[in-house]
Amino acid sequence: MNKYADTPLAYYQNYRIGFSDFDYKGDIHPFRILQMFQDITSIHCDKIKIGYYDIIKDNLMWVLTKIRYEQYKRIENEDLVLVTWVQRPSKIRYLREFAIYSKGEIAIKGNGEFCLIDAVKRRISLAKVQYPQGRYIEDINFSEDYYKFLPFNKSENTFVGIHDVIFSDLDPNKHANNTAYIKWIVDLDATFQNHTIKEVQLNFIKECHKDAKVYIYKKAICDNIFEVSGLIDNQELSFNTYIKVN
Repeated sequence: MNKYADTPLAYYQNYRIGFSDFDYKGDIHPFRILQMFQDITSIHCDKIKIGYYDIIKDNLMWVLTKIRYEQYKRIENEDLVLVTWVQRPSKIRYLREFAIYSKGEIAIKGNGEFCLIDAVKRRISLAKVQYPQGRYIEDINFSEDYYKFLPFNKSENTFVGIHDVIFSDLDPNKHANNTAYIKWIVDLDATFQNHTIKEVQLNFIKECHKDAKVYIYKKAICDNIFEVSGLIDNQELSFNTYIKVN
């Protein structure tokens, strides 16, 4: 962990997972992986003064536009090490890498793409946040770009079910938290309940608010790879998901 310790642009901490983090197969819940990414991002941002309460004063909010992970090693009820580090920001994109270590080895790698939005207008903002001075970690978890989705076509998909967005889905930004979407998918589809999920990518397109009805659709790309999409009130595309199972 030494390479992450001497720069404020990276952060790591120990993390204990427990019984409730696993499903009946002994697999860690995918939403818990995303929650760990979210938690360490929030802690790191707070430490370098670009967290929620630092930037909301300027009517700015962080919004996650894409996130993905790949699991390489089975995780058990154990102590983990969570690591995150930022890449150099571009005009509106802020990229962040993640790693989860189990017994000294990388068990899960991930990355996310963030942007700033105007908290009042709910539109992308060109405002900038300043990272502190420090050494950038040059490691990039994935050499390939994000999975590209074709335009959604309802006739090519199978209807899975409907999730009613409830209060506990929401976060301080008053929309469904980014960790909730994968939970809806798994709760509604037995394919993802009965198989181990190895890879996930979520593209967030339109935020979901309380009482919205999210219609979930699935398309098989091959035997173990699926695209899953959510439509708000069966009309507006809210998210696209790539899921690979074993």
